[in-house]
Amino acid sequence: MSSIDSNFLTNKISSSSLDLSNAQKTLESAKDGLFDLSSITSGGDSFVSTTQGVSSTSSTSDTSTTSTVTQNSNMTPEQVEAAIEEYETQIAKLEQEIKEYETQIENLNTQLEAEKANLEAINQNLTTSQAELEELQAQYSAKEAEYAQINAAIEQATNEAEAEAAQKQQTAIFEAMANYNEEEDGDYNTYMQEALKGVMSDNS
Repeated sequence: MSSIDSNFLTNKISSSSLDLSNAQKTLESAKDGLFDLSSITSGGDSFVSTTQGVSSTSSTSDTSTTSTVTQNSNMTPEQVEAAIEEYETQIAKLEQEIKEYETQIENLNTQLEAEKANLEAINQNLTTSQAELEELQAQYSAKEAEYAQINAAIEQATNEAEAEAAQKQQTAIFEAMANYNEEEDGDYNTYMQEALKGVMSDNS
């Protein structure tokens, strides 16, 4: 995966974390509402004692509770219990959502760690390939220098050979001209061709 995937996972984690935070705040709000409602039915007792009071009170307690509810909230015991059950259902739902968000964040973190490891491996391979490329470029440069040196040596040898051949040809011409005898050698052009045949053959 690419760095774009890493950014996507990071943004997804941030979004899920925000959702988790919002769900936690909603859960706290629901718990506060449940506590307040329970306090009404129990005159300020804890949530646990309130729940027990609602579910297992005697007829005398019910009369007292009804009186308290009437004075503080104008709600019947049945309405209070229904509201408490609704809060408890909401809390259970929110707690389940929080677990799901936590699982989602954990999975996304796992994916992100895998992406980071994969990216590190890619970077390592890239570094290795870059080093290999630099080594090949150095070898290529060395071969280019060697090739240029060989070409220069060949060119120098060729120039020297051509200069030597031209010098030999010139010397042979001068010698042939100096040794020409019309009576013995006959036609000058024919003589020169014969005299320089070996030299011209060597230069061809």
